[in-house]
Amino acid sequence: MVPEFAATPYSAPGGYEGTVDNEGSLVGIYAFETIEAQKCAGNSHAPVLERFNYVPLSAPTSQIRLLRIPPKSPQPPTVFVVHMFHAHLSEDPKYTALSYTWGSPTPTDLIELNGQRHHTTESVFVVLHELQRENEDVVVWIDALCINQQDDIEKTDQVQLMRQIYKTAQEVVVWLGPSTPYTDSTMQETRKLGEQLLDMGLWDLTAADCETWELEEENTSGAANTKNNVIRLFEEHMRRQNSGDYAFWWIMSDLGERRWFRRMWCIQECANAEVAIFRCGKEEVDFRVYWAVSLYMSTFINYALLRPTGNDITDNQMLWLTGKIQETFPTEMIGIRRKRLMGHQHDLRSLLYSSNAVHGSNLRIECTDPRDRVYALLGIAADAVSETIVADYTRTLDEAYIATARALLNNGHDDVLSLCGIRTLCPDLPSWVPDWSSLLRWPWSVWHSQLMFSAGYNSNPSAPYVAFKPHTATPSRPDELRLEGKVIDTLKDVGTVWSVGIDDPFDYTAATALFNDISTYLSQSPRYAPSERQEGEWRILVGDIESHGMNIQRAAADGPMKKGVEVMKHFAEHYSKGTVADMEYIKANRGVMSAVSGRMQSMYDARLFSSETGWVGLCPMNGVPGDSIVLFLGARVPYLIRKVEGGEKWKLIGECHVYGIMDGEYMKEEPVFEPIILC
Repeated sequence: MVPEFAATPYSAPGGYEGTVDNEGSLVGIYAFETIEAQKCAGNSHAPVLERFNYVPLSAPTSQIRLLRIPPKSPQPPTVFVVHMFHAHLSEDPKYTALSYTWGSPTPTDLIELNGQRHHTTESVFVVLHELQRENEDVVVWIDALCINQQDDIEKTDQVQLMRQIYKTAQEVVVWLGPSTPYTDSTMQETRKLGEQLLDMGLWDLTAADCETWELEEENTSGAANTKNNVIRLFEEHMRRQNSGDYAFWWIMSDLGERRWFRRMWCIQECANAEVAIFRCGKEEVDFRVYWAVSLYMSTFINYALLRPTGNDITDNQMLWLTGKIQETFPTEMIGIRRKRLMGHQHDLRSLLYSSNAVHGSNLRIECTDPRDRVYALLGIAADAVSETIVADYTRTLDEAYIATARALLNNGHDDVLSLCGIRTLCPDLPSWVPDWSSLLRWPWSVWHSQLMFSAGYNSNPSAPYVAFKPHTATPSRPDELRLEGKVIDTLKDVGTVWSVGIDDPFDYTAATALFNDISTYLSQSPRYAPSERQEGEWRILVGDIESHGMNIQRAAADGPMKKGVEVMKHFAEHYSKGTVADMEYIKANRGVMSAVSGRMQSMYDARLFSSETGWVGLCPMNGVPGDSIVLFLGARVPYLIRKVEGGEKWKLIGECHVYGIMDGEYMKEEPVFEPIILC
């Protein structure tokens, strides 16, 4: 191990210097000002902020820097002392890695690093103090200090080591920030509840076990016993809450709003840890405990909302509680680490979706450098797609996103096309490339491990398997995508736009217009039999999908969606006329009505259409008459495309739901496919 030498004052004309990290914080350890600049400002006695002079790593692809924090002293020095040294990962050094957020970029606090005084940011200064122990040294790795953030070459090399750095650490401390009396209560009660849930066996449940939560008294399996005990705890918490005894009084803190839960790089840091400890001030909670409470709370929300009491005051209080639970226990990152600990590998497609596509604006994970919406996930992913992508910061944002989209599509992930359309930072991206920097919402067709739809291939088990496979890219035109496709029809008419904001309440007036459009288009279509028209009235509205808790599936013929649409239409009709609906009927069917409204909210930015030959369905809200419906060979859903003026190329508009062809019915006619170029 090689010691790091002391810093020397940094001199740069013109004042402060520094760069910005992927969270908008100062990348260098310090902002600093030269004596000359201070004198020019008439301030000859202002302090000089100094910068650490890093000794280069002898092997930057396998060597790291570590910090040694000495134990507390009976007579603390006036300046906090830290020592830095080099270590080879191959020598299995013993250290704690820190996962945290940078906070304010302003260097406000003084430390002594290898004998030299340095100003550092408040977040680093506070966590150094919090990690210090009474009677022993603490060796830690903190990215802000241990990587020379101003050396782009070293930074690129060290970023490639992130997975190994966090995996090799004895433990990873997830630093959530200083405590308050409220966060202390949240951490303490989380520990109690989490340990109770782990004792019940919650950790051993599989994803399949967690899809449904109903009492199974006659089932004697270990999983059923665990679930039965958890459900009884649900019932106890619901009983207490509904009787005015606030069962979860301890969630009233800002813990879930701490920035760590919204930072892209924290996903990798937590997921790769062998041991992870959540820490807020002096309170600690083991990852397994926190995971158990997060799963319990997210499941409790679904369980409670599907069991209203019929008392408006009580039910509204429960609705408020479930919203507060979601704020306190964000779950986006937690499941990723648990899956890895259970021996499962992550694919980049799923990671991109779970970290970037959301169903509420408050769930957006932060990332200042938008390239890191992809690059920060490469250290977790272990699949063929991630192996073809390099975290190359010399690429432009557009180049990084194009390379990612092509890698996904080349590996058969056709559903990436369902995320295209919205453009925020990248208005010039090709139409077939998702803009991961945008506030992406869940696609209508549901991003799911199972194949919900099979529009682009014959779903008959006896039919030959057809894989989705783009043509080889042309080096001279990397912005183009060539697919085998079949244009099946063009739009003849489009209806009212169903544009529901990501956090908007349900719009019954707009829903009434949607109901009317569906009835009109289906009644005018020659394609559907009377029974099909009747069924299409509700299937199209919900994208032919229903959900039960965490389980998402195709809508059953006599399931909750059919009944829910019936109730929704009854209420919307009276709402639009200003008359009183049958409230007893509404209350008795509140659960299915809520399920339908949730699905309709998911069919955002859509409009009804009818095609030239009578197909009826949903297309993106910017679809217009003359746009074409296309089936790409091997793709799950149809898409809407638009001819580029004066050429043979097309722009992708977005995914479609076409009633009557979503299960490969059109493919049974053995259509002839031809190359279609998207640009």
